[in-house]
Amino acid sequence: MKIILLLSMAMVVFLSSCVGPYTATREDNALEVTEKVVLMDDKLQDDITITGLRSSRLANGLLKVEAQIKNQTDKSLPLQVKVRFKDKDNFFVDETNWMPVVLGHYEIYTFESNSLSDKPVDYVISIRYAK
Repeated sequence: MKIILLLSMAMVVFLSSCVGPYTATREDNALEVTEKVVLMDDKLQDDITITGLRSSRLANGLLKVEAQIKNQTDKSLPLQVKVRFKDKDNFFVDETNWMPVVLGHYEIYTFESNSLSDKPVDYVISIRYAK
């Protein structure tokens, strides 16, 4: 009898300390929310400059993204570029694979990519050193 009473009291104490799920909060200060281009490596900020960004809607409804990337160094830079496309509610709906780009010394390269569907209205370009 004492064991049942102790077990039930332990169960009450255990269950009363449980807390329900926390309320999700929106992080509007994340770079993917506030910026069009995100540099994934810290040193990349010294090595490249984005000299132009442009997006347009193609005849078939796809979103076309163009970015001019300038190599600020006197050596070749092997990079990888990825585009994530967002819908009208700011949710990511399409994503490209990491695409290799090699910039020659002081070269300006125009990177282009198209969305996979007609849903996207915005985009985020991520750039990192090639792995």
